[in-house]
Amino acid sequence: MTKKTTISDFIDLSKFKSIICLDGDIAFEHLKNINLPIISADGATNKLVEQGILPDIVIGDLDSVNKETLKNLKHIRIKDQDHSDYQKALKYVAENNISPSMVFGINGGYIDHIMNNISIFSNTDDVFVDHKTVVQSLGFGIHRLNIQKDTKISIFGMPSCHLTTNGLKWDVTDRTLNFAGFNSPLNRMQDSNITLHISTGRALVVIYIYPISDCGLIV
Repeated sequence: MTKKTTISDFIDLSKFKSIICLDGDIAFEHLKNINLPIISADGATNKLVEQGILPDIVIGDLDSVNKETLKNLKHIRIKDQDHSDYQKALKYVAENNISPSMVFGINGGYIDHIMNNISIFSNTDDVFVDHKTVVQSLGFGIHRLNIQKDTKISIFGMPSCHLTTNGLKWDVTDRTLNFAGFNSPLNRMQDSNITLHISTGRALVVIYIYPISDCGLIV
């Protein structure tokens, strides 16, 4: 019998101390298998409760969450309009020493909201999980990934990074990746171990959880 693929095959779950849920498209098939404190950003609470999941705390300006639902949940109302509910959740996990976090619901909905969420996420050491991928934001240093051979992977400068890779089908050697310029999308693991050496900046690494088509073939 083929082993069912889970996100634990792609990231070390023991590194994370909490879950942040945003009001986007939440990958419940993954979320329900992780036992960590859940911080819900405002409107995401409605979706969680519909799935029978009660967050440990709700944070935000609380203008979207169902008011009757909120009565039964611990919550913090922050009226600050200069920061998003996502930023308020990040501040909470930092102050309570429960970071880094796994983030659900970054995508889905309006494109400007998605872009803003990704911009915020790219400056953290968190991981973002959706239905088909896990996304990591990596900064300066040498990062080693142990993932199944042939796994699809994309790397973007956020907004830029200087990078050398070892172990990809199309390795990047001493190159600068820019979000608005040269990047390394739709690459592939040549082996089960790769090394990413980031000398400056930050990189956004997108790892596909499931096999995807490549030139008409699925590997």
